[in-house]
Amino acid sequence: MNVFIRRLILLVFLFCLPNKSYASQPQLPTENDTLNYTQVYFNWQPVKDADQYRFQIKGNDDGEFDDPLLHDLHVETNATIVSTKLEWGQSYLWRYWSIDSEGNQGNTSVVHSFCIMELPEYVPDIETEIFERDQIQPGLTIFGQYNDFAIAVDIDGEVKLAVAAGRDFQMMPDGELLSIKNGHIFRTNINGDIVFYSDLNNVHHEVDVLPNGNYLTLKETGRWVPTPDYDGDSLYWTGDVIIEIDEDENVIWSWNTHDYFSYEDYEPEILAEVPDNGNFDWTHGNACHYLPDENVIYASFRNLSRITLIDYDSKEIIWNMGKKFPSGDVDFGQNINFSYQHDPEWLPDGNILLFDNHNDGPEDSSSRRNLNRS
Repeated sequence: MNVFIRRLILLVFLFCLPNKSYASQPQLPTENDTLNYTQVYFNWQPVKDADQYRFQIKGNDDGEFDDPLLHDLHVETNATIVSTKLEWGQSYLWRYWSIDSEGNQGNTSVVHSFCIMELPEYVPDIETEIFERDQIQPGLTIFGQYNDFAIAVDIDGEVKLAVAAGRDFQMMPDGELLSIKNGHIFRTNINGDIVFYSDLNNVHHEVDVLPNGNYLTLKETGRWVPTPDYDGDSLYWTGDVIIEIDEDENVIWSWNTHDYFSYEDYEPEILAEVPDNGNFDWTHGNACHYLPDENVIYASFRNLSRITLIDYDSKEIIWNMGKKFPSGDVDFGQNINFSYQHDPEWLPDGNILLFDNHNDGPEDSSSRRNLNRS
């Protein structure tokens, strides 16, 4: 599998089995629910004095609960996870009963039902090649986008989850899914329920949740700029604004490339490709992240081959790293020779890991690079 896909060490569903408890708990799956995953968490009302439970599940092929069973389990709590034998486009029945410490069986529960949706036709078959199975970490691997779906697969390539998602997808620590869909911030849970969808549009390439719960993202912004190299006329230069919004979409903080970068700095090759009445893709921001310990934001601007560190409070540039341009505003990194970079990640040791497209270098020279800022 692609080594750049983030590996989920824990189960993607992030379900933790509860300890024995007599508190009322919601039943999962809910009655007649339609699920978008085949690795299913079951939870039912606890029974007093239960030492364990017997749990059974079968296909809903004839409406009767008899053999053959898919699973017949003894579990110590009123919850369990079933990760095998459940298939897309099928319906199922399940039931349980309690067993006390002396082995006495309680009443059998009513029979519950649920179904699993059909897997979208455009989700392809996933092939994996396994070299050392015993060295593979447990969990699922998430792929960010298949025609507006995110999918999670196991080590054998079996699809376990399919949920609506957009571009620049990431999984949050609480298990919710954050992405950019049709130019809007799009956040759902694994059931596909929309948690947040922004009215803010033209969002692109990046969205993060800050420690205060606000969203940090990139938005296109343009200005008409006199451009001598373009027949002496003004041209619409598309830059980027880094913007922070709260849950009510109030703008809390913003930083505009047009206010802080010099128009002396641009790629002539990109300018030369602008058609008549076209827009000049000047900065092409593709990442922005907040570092709470330093109270700074670092951002990547692809078309300037530049990474910029910004003081959050003053909005002043602390440094620019990357390619040399006429303004002289790049402080260091000219000799590192990365270009058209993507996905910079600030490492614990203070270095930066990024994908170097290396458009200015030899062909077929893209690489993942660790940059020592010192």
